Amino acid sequence: MKKLHATSQTILSVLRQSGGDISGEDLCRDLKISRAAVWKHIQSLRELGYAIGSATHRGYRLTAAPNLPLPWEIEGHLETARLGREIEYCAVAESTNPLAIEAAKNQAAEGFCVVADQQKQGRGRLRRPWFSPPSRNLYLSVVLRPPIAPLALPQISLIAALALTRACKDWLPESADIRVKWPNDVFVNQGKVAGILCESASETDRVHYAVVGIGVNLNLKREDLPGEIADTATSLQIVGGSEVDRPRFAANLLNHLEPMYFAWCRDGLADFLPELEEMSLMRDRQVDVETVSGRRSGIAVGITEDGGLRLRNPQNDHEEVVYCGDISLTPVD
Repeated sequence: MKKLHATSQTILSVLRQSGGDISGEDLCRDLKISRAAVWKHIQSLRELGYAIGSATHRGYRLTAAPNLPLPWEIEGHLETARLGREIEYCAVAESTNPLAIEAAKNQAAEGFCVVADQQKQGRGRLRRPWFSPPSRNLYLSVVLRPPIAPLALPQISLIAALALTRACKDWLPESADIRVKWPNDVFVNQGKVAGILCESASETDRVHYAVVGIGVNLNLKREDLPGEIADTATSLQIVGGSEVDRPRFAANLLNHLEPMYFAWCRDGLADFLPELEEMSLMRDRQVDVETVSGRRSGIAVGITEDGGLRLRNPQNDHEEVVYCGDISLTPVD
């Protein structure tokens, strides 16, 4: 878990605010530390990827920051009250969800986040692997403690998916076609760009915690995609044509998610249904849903107020509701 020394963070703030050169002598005087200590903190920042130049008689100058989801970089863009106000960063994690679950079990506050630059065993629903290379994407898990009935927990995936669509829109051209695939994926121009994995602990009448794990393909290039997902996945950079600022995107996502989450906790899913219907990838399409009780097939005609997928049998117009499953889509004849 990476943490930045308070003095290093102060030096970084001073360099940012100056917009120019800051002498080592000024840093020594203002921070009441030695030149050797200043140099040590500068080196620690450089090791994190900050480009800090130095010149005799001029001092230090910050010329570039790393595109890493570092906590202090994310926090600088946050507008939230709870979400992301405590963040743990891992350069490499097996997966962010287990770390967030462990933190939740140890009474981490609501809004606690784990972010990683790389996952060794990133996973989605049904324990499918999630391609998680370094220096490219966002891998984030957030601890929530919703005051809701446990039966409503699956709806969190839909709220998170909508928050993702709003965050992604800020990095995409207006022509991009962004959609939600019930219950937990986001697609752009028919390519999968993000997935959500929700895990929780609850009793009959109360939720102890919910961990929402989010993986977003931000800066993958077409040649980065491995063969098994090359035809089905995409990234914001592939569609939008420019590199995404990862800490800014992470903050933007949390800024969108927090008010939506609070509104859902208070009022339920009903107010979000029009947007979910508008953004639906499945609407009026033939789908097959693999559930624990077998396969269900039909035309996806909408989402219920409690988050279920409405399926209509085209032969007899019979309608049923599915609450959990793995979807595959085919065009309507």
